[in-house]
Amino acid sequence: MLLALLLIVPVGTARAAQDLLATTSPSPDSLERLARRALVEAGRHEAMRWPRLDDVRHSLHALYDSTAWQPVWLRDGALTPQARALLTLLADAESFGLRATDFDAGRLPALATYLVSPEYRASFDVAMSANAMRFVRAIGEGRIAPSAAHGTLRIPRSPIGVVEAVRALAGSGNVAETLRTYEPTLVHYARVKESLARFRALAAESSLTRLPTLPGQKAVREGDRWEGAPQLVRLLTALGDAAAGPVAPPTDDSLLFTSQLVASLRRFQARSGLVEDGVLGRATYATLTRPVTDKVRALELTLERMRWLPHAFWAPPLIVNVPAFRLYVFSGERDDEAELLRMDVVVGEANKTETPLFSDTLTTIAFSPYWDVPESILRKEILPAARRSATYLARNRYEAVRGQRDDSPVLGSGAAALAALQAGTARLRQTPGDHNALGRVKFLFPNQFNVYLHDTPAQSVFERARRDASHGCIRIANPVGLAKLLLADQPEWTDERIAEAMARSEPLYVQLRQPRPVFILYATAMATQDGETRFYPDIYGFDDDLARRLATGFPFAREPAPRSAR
Repeated sequence: MLLALLLIVPVGTARAAQDLLATTSPSPDSLERLARRALVEAGRHEAMRWPRLDDVRHSLHALYDSTAWQPVWLRDGALTPQARALLTLLADAESFGLRATDFDAGRLPALATYLVSPEYRASFDVAMSANAMRFVRAIGEGRIAPSAAHGTLRIPRSPIGVVEAVRALAGSGNVAETLRTYEPTLVHYARVKESLARFRALAAESSLTRLPTLPGQKAVREGDRWEGAPQLVRLLTALGDAAAGPVAPPTDDSLLFTSQLVASLRRFQARSGLVEDGVLGRATYATLTRPVTDKVRALELTLERMRWLPHAFWAPPLIVNVPAFRLYVFSGERDDEAELLRMDVVVGEANKTETPLFSDTLTTIAFSPYWDVPESILRKEILPAARRSATYLARNRYEAVRGQRDDSPVLGSGAAALAALQAGTARLRQTPGDHNALGRVKFLFPNQFNVYLHDTPAQSVFERARRDASHGCIRIANPVGLAKLLLADQPEWTDERIAEAMARSEPLYVQLRQPRPVFILYATAMATQDGETRFYPDIYGFDDDLARRLATGFPFAREPAPRSAR
């Protein structure tokens, strides 16, 4: 046994091996400690689903150094109560939106049934610790870094101390409760987990979303008869969209598309980002008949993305959910809906001018702003229009400016200005006013993308169900409400003064006394506090990409470097 053990000991433990060889009769405890160290320093554990330990190797070493390489999950050669409790939680990884196989939920119990030798005990204990670390990181930080999924999305946060977490779990009187302390504290995170459990149960009923085809591919409206009406009633009831209790078609004609069924359909459409017309057309039919497993996947991906956020914000944040076309502004630390300012937004057009995902800090409100026309819009849209019409620039209140400051020399909007713009020696801006593309106010969080929140004179776009229609910036439906909230701690900014600032003929810049973190994020599923689950179209195709990344290859983020190595 000793010879076999020494053959797997890496170079890093050569001295320990020599010390062991000098022992006349090494004890099983010594053999077990050396086997544990050999596994950790080798950086591989062949009995695990993901044998490479790169993501937890330094943490494992620190953990076992603190125990003098004694076991963490075994006492007297048997599993501790904490180990048994954690095995149960790992087996239930799907309830967290994770895959139990990634955490050896099937392999660990098998290893635990054969603890007859030091090598096997060491093998189980290291595998248990490695999976505990991976699980804590997965539920607390996500499996992969946000920048790995979206190169522009870098969210600063302090990593979870997994060594301390494993110690806490191994000594806990309630492992499930201790584990919960490492999950996000957002109210909506817990609601999404609850929705995931409900939709996972619905997904087991594979026939639920099988509806007869539309009659002649035509829409079904109130008062029509359709053979799929009973199945639609069943589906909408299961999804929780029944308008007033379980929907029951009239007994004399169960195929009638009733007003009650229409009301239920409207509720489904509202939750799904569809036009709320109560008509069963092609778009609504396609959404209804998508497998429930697609909704399960969307909820799982939302949990992953919510774990990327800090567990505590340094100031009340603003969060834009791009596919939901919504802005959520916190009043305090909690995301309680009663304390949130919520409003519709317009985001960048899919496949053309998509809004990037990123985080930054909102510092300034610009009342009555200029619109500095981006070079791409100038070249592709405005210059061609100006060449066709000599009055185009003047009609739309554009002016060429030589320089980057607000008080730079103005060249006007005539032929000389157009020539300077074409030559690239001037920039174009639109003057403040109701005609301005940014409306009467914009909210600045300086970033490399030149993206910000702003008002808009084009209010009709907010009437659409799908609102990806901008060049990348984010138009907001209630700019006055946002300005009031952000300036609430500056009492000199009364409603009247805000109205005056928005009616100026030149810009006024106001620095926030309390800057705010801004997160431009992406989630195609969300759950509300009243139990409703909403789904949104994957307008940029990011769900498919993230799902592929999580389903293939090594599914865990790289381990943070030890502090001594920084």
